[in-house]
Amino acid sequence: MKLIQTLLILLVFAGFTSAYGQLRTNNKTSVVIQKGSALSLIANSRYGSRAYAGFLAAYNHVDPNRLQIGSVLETPDFDAALKSADLNEDAAKFVLKTYENFRSIEVEILKNRFQNSGKAVLAPLAPSILKRLSKLSTEVFKTGPEFFNPEDFSKSQSGRIQSLLENLTDSLQKVSTVSDDTYGSDHERVHLRLNAILEALLPTDRAATG
Repeated sequence: MKLIQTLLILLVFAGFTSAYGQLRTNNKTSVVIQKGSALSLIANSRYGSRAYAGFLAAYNHVDPNRLQIGSVLETPDFDAALKSADLNEDAAKFVLKTYENFRSIEVEILKNRFQNSGKAVLAPLAPSILKRLSKLSTEVFKTGPEFFNPEDFSKSQSGRIQSLLENLTDSLQKVSTVSDDTYGSDHERVHLRLNAILEALLPTDRAATG
């Protein structure tokens, strides 16, 4: 009986990781576009969420709807991409740390959710996870702006980054109160905010056109 329950947990767990982003990401720094390739699928495989399709489009200066078969798409580590943006080291580390911390929290959440005798029931988040989410959202809201010197950005860009940090804080807090209906969308919203921050930080010659 325990063996059957374990197998059920693994099957359900695999289903959720497929739907809401992989727990493990590959480390390929480039891919060759093939028939049926889509930036959202490449982003999900590389970074654990389809939300980073926007980042890939901006970094590679491509139109997501006009990918050329046979062309090479760069899929860099975020830290390498941020280095190309000529950010100060603390700002780059902050963005990378926020992404990695949330991915780590996601793993804990997925493990925590699959309880109750192997049934796919969304159990309440464990206190330790709520504590980590609270700490991360506080860090983003209170210390995030300190890493982005307004003198390094245009007025409009600086305002956008500040707004995105506030939106990211709000999205992190919503993950703490997730329901069955919003489980995947709340997680994806956090990644969408992080993607927008990454896009905003890319140098102008990496910005997507149109």
